[in-house]
Amino acid sequence: MTAKEDTPITLLLGDDEYLVNRHAREIAEKRLTADAAAELETIDGLVTSVSDAEASIRRCKSALQSPGLFSSARIVWFKDVAFLADTRAAQSTTVQEALVDLVAFLEKGLPDGFTMLITAESIDKRRAFAKSLTKIATVREFKRGNKDTAERTTIVRDILAQYGCEMPDSLLHSLCEKVGTDTRRLVMETEKLCLYVLPETRIDAQAIETIVSTTTETAFYELANRFCAFDLPGAVRTLHELLFQKHSVMGLIAHLENTIRDLLLFREALDQGWLQQRGRQLAWQSVPPEIDQALAALDRDPRKLPPFIAGRLAEGAARFTRKRLDHCLRQIVAAHEKMVSSRVPPELILEILLVRMLGKAKRTPKG
Repeated sequence: MTAKEDTPITLLLGDDEYLVNRHAREIAEKRLTADAAAELETIDGLVTSVSDAEASIRRCKSALQSPGLFSSARIVWFKDVAFLADTRAAQSTTVQEALVDLVAFLEKGLPDGFTMLITAESIDKRRAFAKSLTKIATVREFKRGNKDTAERTTIVRDILAQYGCEMPDSLLHSLCEKVGTDTRRLVMETEKLCLYVLPETRIDAQAIETIVSTTTETAFYELANRFCAFDLPGAVRTLHELLFQKHSVMGLIAHLENTIRDLLLFREALDQGWLQQRGRQLAWQSVPPEIDQALAALDRDPRKLPPFIAGRLAEGAARFTRKRLDHCLRQIVAAHEKMVSSRVPPELILEILLVRMLGKAKRTPKG
């Protein structure tokens, strides 16, 4: 999808409605000159019927032809437009014709001081109006699955500042990872944390553990995090919570196996000197050409992981010996085989597995 820069027409797309609306408001605020109530007109596009869709398009075009009463600035926000996607209303010939007519009007150019904002979850790129619109508008997409850590941590810091609270960077990254990629939920969980600690101002790990709930998206992370921390009681408690929430046993054990393989890789990197760890700072050193090629061929090159994820794995690897990790991997394979070949409840097998992997091991920081 192409996009023009610095045009008076902006199309913001994506299923992360918080970021979509946040950026729309930021654009509007930058271009407002005096009276927001007079200069900004919002038109609801979240409609399902053909008649309502046609009516909202007409209102949008009319607003773009109406100068402000007390200001030359005019911002028209066509908000949450559902029928840009392949919906039932969008399949109507009359709706398509109305959209094509609106885009043709936009192609002629807006009057000086006018701004057009369009927000929607998605747009049907096959349609003529979509192809024309994306040629004349600045287009930005905000997908929930896109983990833009920098933007998400900025949002958290803004909320902390509003409440006068503070949180170490390491916990901030942990919060983002635990909450997942739903920005709206991240905002709500951060506000919950601030309200929980007030009148105190510092948010610690215990507050996050107490207040922030685990979601389906981040369930596997929570269990893996307990494993990396060599925290048997915490791992068993988290397992019980996840099982109560009806998470897949097979999914949990598969993710544990992937975590152990990651720890094995980081343990080898530490032992061979490919990875240097100084506190929370990691530095990858030069590796032999064959190792460089092997790492680059992995599904995710460990050298390219976000710092907070790589740091967690490196700290976890330092808590295990290579022998213990090999033992854990064998236990995982045996437990998986038992799940598919015996009548023992898989939930019980998984709990016993955690005890066997973490219960009697010595926490040796060196291999």
